[in-house]
Amino acid sequence: AQVGRLPVQRAGEGEALRPDRVYVADAELTFEVCDGCLRAAPSPARARRTSERLQRQSTLLRIIYDTAAVGLGVIDRQCRFVGYNGVMAMLAEVPAGAGVEDELPPMQRPAVPPGMAVVARRVLDTGETERNVEIMVAVRRPDGIEPSWLCGFAPVFGARGQVEAVTAVVRDI
Repeated sequence: AQVGRLPVQRAGEGEALRPDRVYVADAELTFEVCDGCLRAAPSPARARRTSERLQRQSTLLRIIYDTAAVGLGVIDRQCRFVGYNGVMAMLAEVPAGAGVEDELPPMQRPAVPPGMAVVARRVLDTGETERNVEIMVAVRRPDGIEPSWLCGFAPVFGARGQVEAVTAVVRDI
């Protein structure tokens, strides 16, 4: 379609708008001036819905972490825990109280146990998921049993496709 000699196109969020076009925005977008140019931006209603959706997802994730019968954690590129649940704290012998949404500052992140770190490093390097990995734990329990864990590790990719972290699921067997 055209208006006079100018082509009409739908505006995309964050798109810099060109003066040689006529733009149509739907109810989800508004126009705002940013750095001297006009850009399409989310409407307040869309921003509110996005915020509400993120809040619901955060609540659901917190419930999953709090009630899981297995150790759950996120491991950064330095093989330190970003966040983890209570079961992981107990198994990995790290301080409790670092939920997944309470991301720890880098200097306060506890180190991942050595056996887990080897597999986490491999996932960080290859970007490939590791499933059903058995890890022997170096510390004996008070009852004399040498514990082992059944673990799964999966990469967490960033916006540019690089592996930024690893998720870990650990079960004491």
